[in-house]
Amino acid sequence: MEYEKLETGLRREQRRRHARGRKKRLAVRLTAVLLVLLAGAAWAFLWGPLRPGAGKTPDPDLPAYTEETPLLGETARLQLIDVGQGLGLLVQSRDEAMLIDGGGGRASSKTVALLKAQGIARLRYLAVTHYDEDHMGGAVGALAAVGADAVLGPDYEKDSRTFQSLLRHVREAGLSVIHPAPGSEYTLGALQITVLGPLGGPHPLENDDSLVLRLTDGKNSLLVTGDAEAAAEAELAGRWGSALQSDIYVIGHHGSGTSSTDVLLTAVRPRHLLLSCGADNEYGHPHASAMERLRKTGADLRRTDRQGDIRLVFTENGIVWEKPAEAFAAGG
Repeated sequence: MEYEKLETGLRREQRRRHARGRKKRLAVRLTAVLLVLLAGAAWAFLWGPLRPGAGKTPDPDLPAYTEETPLLGETARLQLIDVGQGLGLLVQSRDEAMLIDGGGGRASSKTVALLKAQGIARLRYLAVTHYDEDHMGGAVGALAAVGADAVLGPDYEKDSRTFQSLLRHVREAGLSVIHPAPGSEYTLGALQITVLGPLGGPHPLENDDSLVLRLTDGKNSLLVTGDAEAAAEAELAGRWGSALQSDIYVIGHHGSGTSSTDVLLTAVRPRHLLLSCGADNEYGHPHASAMERLRKTGADLRRTDRQGDIRLVFTENGIVWEKPAEAFAAGG
């Protein structure tokens, strides 16, 4: 009897020890799993895909883009506005602002809202590269909403209601459209703006009468050619040669196959490309032939139809981008 009691007690104690052992082993395993999860989360947040700014590939020598705080050595902020099929570029430097085009009429409310959100009470310059509606409509809205000290545009007229609206708002503001000669220079804060075209004219194609502007702070530069096509690009390269060189090229005519010719690209030698076009637009922009020529430059690409607004900052140490570059897609 005593032996049976003792044996029963020993078995009971063994079961208790086994149970305690299982609990300890389970606790150890859970702790190990938790530590692995915590370590993974820490890596993802500090160095991996969850870290602030993940997916961007900034220049390691440049600070990260910030919308709220000026960067060290900042000279200008630029924003290629996602206006759909069209063009709109906002440039700000030292409390002065310039709008280059503004998209079509459908984008006018967005362009005006952007100006007001940026606290821009008045534009120093409004530049209309040419008088197609997809460049001019939003510019007219901006002129009506905030005004401008000067309006720049090419020297030709267009038979359209939007063009007449532009002239009316210019007259009501007590201004006239300035048709700057090639080589004319304007100052916007820390930027120098040089008018490079149109050269000669009027051209058989109105697109070739586009205003061509080069902006620079002495360190960084950007070239915008409106809707200039092959004939105008050849004239520009012949007249200005290496003076066309610019860090950023705003791709002409939304990536049309008749723009961004090898002649122009050889002179510009861009490091960065900006493309403004509408998603699945009716014109087939960008054209595969133009994109192939652009790809061969080795420059990186950002485009509004896939990335929305494109923001960047000129600094004394280089260009800071908000968004990473896009890969060139086969067939445009």
